[in-house]
Amino acid sequence: MNSITLGNTVEVSLTGNIVIPEALSTLTSWKLYVGTDNTDTATAQIIFGVKLLADGSSYLNSYTTSTQSWTPPGTANQIKVLTLTDPGVTLTPGGVIGLMLYRDARVANGSDTHTGNMRVLGILLTYST
Repeated sequence: MNSITLGNTVEVSLTGNIVIPEALSTLTSWKLYVGTDNTDTATAQIIFGVKLLADGSSYLNSYTTSTQSWTPPGTANQIKVLTLTDPGVTLTPGGVIGLMLYRDARVANGSDTHTGNMRVLGILLTYST
């Protein structure tokens, strides 16, 4: 996965798909590797969404989401690892899921006041077998 910038004045999202490992027994955590391009420590916010991609399921607006607010470290280009709140979608070993990361940094939203751009570097799914 290449890194992607989630801008500081717009509404923007990143989507992708992953195959759930066959060995998955229990989901342990979702981790997001992220950084910002400035020294602002104001609150940043990411909405994390998961949806099942199965035969016959809807692909429109079907993400189950959780919201993650965090305080950037105040050091430009420093990696921060966030443990995301699990949206609660039941994962099937060998199944495919869609992922979405969303940032609404428009002034009208008010929840994300961080002035810098946010760069998503990776997502890690940890699980037990």
